[in-house]
Amino acid sequence: MLMITLKQFHELTPAEQLTMLWENGLYLASRQQVDASEVNLYQVGDFFVEICFYSLNDFRFVQAFADTGLLLPYLEQVNIDHLYK
Repeated sequence: MLMITLKQFHELTPAEQLTMLWENGLYLASRQQVDASEVNLYQVGDFFVEICFYSLNDFRFVQAFADTGLLLPYLEQVNIDHLYK
């Protein structure tokens, strides 16, 4: 896995970002938006990247970030009920 910083990722072209994500990103989760688009979350090194898909061939980068506070929409989906049994 190639290591890259968030700053370096932001300096890449969109095509380079996509290649970096597909080759080095770790898929973590997905969530649905109100407009029926799907947002996928990936980890790349020590930061995260969200990509919003409108269809299989129609997507855009939503954001790349290191702030773990932005993971809240995904954490709300995690069911930990089994830990209390």
